Amino acid sequence: MELAFSPCSAALARGAIRLLILGVLVGLLHACNQDSPVRPATTPRVRSISITIIGSAAPLAAGGTYSISAWADLSDGTHQDCTSQATWTSSNTSVAAVTSPGVLAGLAPGTADIVASCSGVVALRTVVVYAGGTLSGTVRAEDGAPVAGAFVELTYVYPAMTTTSDAAGGYTFPVLARGFTYSVYVRKAGYEQMSVRVDLNQADTMQDITLRPAS
Repeated sequence: MELAFSPCSAALARGAIRLLILGVLVGLLHACNQDSPVRPATTPRVRSISITIIGSAAPLAAGGTYSISAWADLSDGTHQDCTSQATWTSSNTSVAAVTSPGVLAGLAPGTADIVASCSGVVALRTVVVYAGGTLSGTVRAEDGAPVAGAFVELTYVYPAMTTTSDAAGGYTFPVLARGFTYSVYVRKAGYEQMSVRVDLNQADTMQDITLRPAS
């Protein structure tokens, strides 16, 4: 006796087979997912792409110091102060050297290349050290009497240097770079403000300042 299958029963059989195969595949996929750990997302490593040495624009005198710093430009677009982490070297340690993080010392007249290395990236800044000199003088009234307690400000250096005249009217600015012109401003209550320009070309330069009574 021959078995006959109708078209409908054949279609049902094929559908059942497809469902069975699909179930097996889903089971295998689930098992694979259970066995394979999920890898955490990786964070791109931030690295230094350049270093910039920033120093004072004022001239550096032998025997003087000024601030210096190193800034890293990072690959994520930010900036970081790496002054204390950097390795500092000088091409001429008898002329200038970074004696502590952020401090550049002028040791003798001449030129030196200061190098900062941070995270494998280096930067170079050439510095000139000038012979040192001292500016001093006396603040007086028009009658020649000394003016004590006058505020004396020296510009050209940054930040500006300030002092106050002593009981004899005297003031002193030590360790300045020679060969430059400085401006001196003097103020005292009851007097007009005075300013003078001084060419510092000698080791010891004197500049007296006379104050006029305020009108």
